[in-house]
Order: sequence, then C-alpha cells, then structure tokens
Amino acid sequence: MLSGCAPGEPSESEQSSSEVSSSDSTSSSSSSSSESSIPDASETPSEEEKYADAPAPVIASRTMPEDYSGEPVEFKTEIDEFNAQVKELPIPDEYKGSYGDYTSQGYSVRKLEIDGIPLYEVKKDDGTPKPLLIQIHGGGWHKDLNYAANLAAEGFCAVSIDCAGSGESQDGPIQAPAAFMETVKDIDTLVEYYNTKSDVDASNFGLIGSSMGGNIALNYVVYGKYKPTAITAENACPDPLTDHGPIWDCFDKGQNWQTSVWTDEQLEEFVAKVKPINYPEYFKDVWVYACCGELDEDNPLERMENLKNAVEALGGEKFVLKIYEGIGHETPQSWFDVETREFFGKLKGNN
Repeated sequence: MLSGCAPGEPSESEQSSSEVSSSDSTSSSSSSSSESSIPDASETPSEEEKYADAPAPVIASRTMPEDYSGEPVEFKTEIDEFNAQVKELPIPDEYKGSYGDYTSQGYSVRKLEIDGIPLYEVKKDDGTPKPLLIQIHGGGWHKDLNYAANLAAEGFCAVSIDCAGSGESQDGPIQAPAAFMETVKDIDTLVEYYNTKSDVDASNFGLIGSSMGGNIALNYVVYGKYKPTAITAENACPDPLTDHGPIWDCFDKGQNWQTSVWTDEQLEEFVAKVKPINYPEYFKDVWVYACCGELDEDNPLERMENLKNAVEALGGEKFVLKIYEGIGHETPQSWFDVETREFFGKLKGNN
C-alpha cells in the first residue's frame, strides 16, 4: 500500500499535440511561456503558427504519490508528452432539441472522446479565448450537455466529462477513491489538450463538481499536474468517510455500487494517505468555493470547516464556505447560485 509520501516535484516536459477528428487532422505544439498574446480573432493563422502563442498552464508543485501506480487497479501511464487521439461523435437523440437551440445562438457544441475521455464541450463560437471550466459529475451520474451549455453561457469553454468508471468511460471495475485519482489524471490530459486551442485559455482554468465531483476537484488541487485558478466543490469532503457512504463504491463502466475490488483495509489505508485534508498548504493560492448542506451525512459540513480553518491558519484568504441551512446532501446545482456565478468571475480576472 501507500508509503505515506508527500506529493513530490513534477518533471518539466514539453507538451505536443495532435488531433484526429471526423472533420480534420492537425498537429501542433504549445509554448511553455506563460506571458504571450492571443492572435487577433480577425486573423487566420497558418497551421504552423495557429497555436504558437497559446499560454501554458501553470505547473503545480506536486504530482501523484510515488507508489500510486502500485495499487491493485491498473492505471494509465503518466502523460509527459501530449499526443491525443480525438474523436468527434454525434450528439445523442436525448439532446437533439436543446442542441439546435444552442447552435442557433452561436454556440459550438461537440461530443468528443479525448484519449478515451468522454465529454461534451460547449463554447460561444466567436473566436475569442474563453477560460476553461471543467464540470465533474457526482457519483451515479454522468456528463451533461445542458449543464455545460449553462456554464458556457457564463463565458467559458465548458467541458462536462464522464469520470473514470462512470457514464461512457471504459475504466472499470474501479474503486471510488481510485476513480477520483484516475479522473485527476484525465483532467491533466484535458488541460494539456485545451492548451493547444487558440480560443481557449487553459492557463486560467477552473473545476466545478458536486458530491463525488467536488471530492475530485479537491483531490485535483493536491494531486493535479496544473494549478487551477478556482474550484467550486459542492457537497464534498476533504476527509472522506471510511465507515460508510460513497467512498466504498466500485464503478464499472457506468454501473455504480458494484462489488468492491479492494478490501476494507485497503480502502481505509488508501483514503488515509491521499485525502486532501492532509495537505491544506496546497489550497492557499487557489480560490475555493465550498457549498455544503448543514445536515449532509455523506460529506459532513464540519470536515470542510476543518479544511477551511487549516488553510486560513496558514495565511490562506481564498477559501469561501457557504452553508445551506436545513439541507442535507442535495445542494442546488451551482449555476443557479448567484454567489457561484460571481465566483466564476475569478476565472475572468474579476476581483
């Protein structure tokens, strides 16, 4: 099992990208410079220079625990160079009605698989760079085009993903805590992919997740390769329960709550080593908006309060906690939340 090592320093590597879709095939490389200009939307750059000025994501100060890949679930290889296979797929019939409305309003709507990661991508198709915002669903759910469209309406390149072991993901069977960490790696992949896009600002990206998705967002702050500007975590827990609840779930290609592939002892040891509450220092410089139900028994409020207090004890001033009084594990979808909408402004440079 894990040795309890703290997250270590990542190796720096150049990122490259190639894209294969039903409509075109391009190859490109992204610059490592964090201060560069975006080409004017009225200009049409050549394929050679199209992505030359794309800003690079900020390299975070840590990576996965050193012996994470030794766990009893097979994980993908750590990505040092980005060579993606991108497939564009048809929009399912269930979204056909809303899909037409979005495109008629000038939105680009795509269903993609990026290195096998299923997602919906929605953004205003006006040529201007949009901050990247990745939506992470809760346990038992899956990616949602309508959710992505509502986020895109706020001015983002919105990406709604299927987490490892859920929806159309081909990972499984996979234990819930391992699915959290595997999805962290998937988010790394997506940040690297969108860093090759001239109309997406992947150097300034955010995460929004509810329940399991909020837990993954918290894990990403600690274990992700890149530093998000802001995250929103609803009904989430930085110190997951190991005596009951969703931490025990096993996901198998969209069929949740299957027979565990880990023993209880393996689960407890894994969670104890990797839980975000162990690393409050990584939250100091990231905007965190946590929305918690006062009566939530799956992800108790006091555990998020403990993380907030630990971050503030270290001098962090970017941790915002909203408590829904009288509410359990059913906090409203955050794009209805005016405060969350204002919080998203952090990705746009608003103070």
